[in-house]
Amino acid sequence: MSLRNKTITTTVAEGAAYLARCLTADDIRAGKSALDATINGDMRTVCPLLAPGCAELIIADPPYNLTKSYDGTAFRRRGAAEYEEYTRAWLAAVAPLLSPRGSIYVCCDWQSSLVIGRVLEEMFTVRSRITWQREKGRGAKRNWKNGMEDIWFATRSDDYTVCHKGGGVYLQSRRGAPAPPRRCTIPRRRAAQGLGRFAARRIPRHLPIKLLG
Repeated sequence: MSLRNKTITTTVAEGAAYLARCLTADDIRAGKSALDATINGDMRTVCPLLAPGCAELIIADPPYNLTKSYDGTAFRRRGAAEYEEYTRAWLAAVAPLLSPRGSIYVCCDWQSSLVIGRVLEEMFTVRSRITWQREKGRGAKRNWKNGMEDIWFATRSDDYTVCHKGGGVYLQSRRGAPAPPRRCTIPRRRAAQGLGRFAARRIPRHLPIKLLG
């Protein structure tokens, strides 16, 4: 298997099938269970409807502080202070959902990383900053090629779980040293990610193979 990043292409028919089985905020208000489900909606509306402490793992990939259109929804570059408040607002919305033993990973580029790491420390215990290499780096005539991105790893408490490549699960001990690996069953969860609007086109999705081992 090649270690290069791949583009996963979703056809319109496949996308429509995924979208049809998604829940909405109205479904949650009506009493439908969010367990093992995908919720398509504005996280500022959805998060307050979910039970506190319901998530053992949160993976967030917020908009980088770049002017860009996300399937028709525009995000405009902001000043550092404004982007910091934006980050603080969405993190405050998801923070109550993390369980006492939960972990959160936040993806970002090098510029937004300076803000995200600082705000994470206000609400969680930051454990590590993972830096990974992009094969398709962003270059510029008057700067060095940007070929790296960050993933911040933080936890709610000192009692948390780390899953390593190879299947071993390490339970963090009270003293902070990893305990010997032991096998356990990890519940499968679908990513709570909205799929957006589907037009008559193929929709690419990027997946960093190196992160999956």
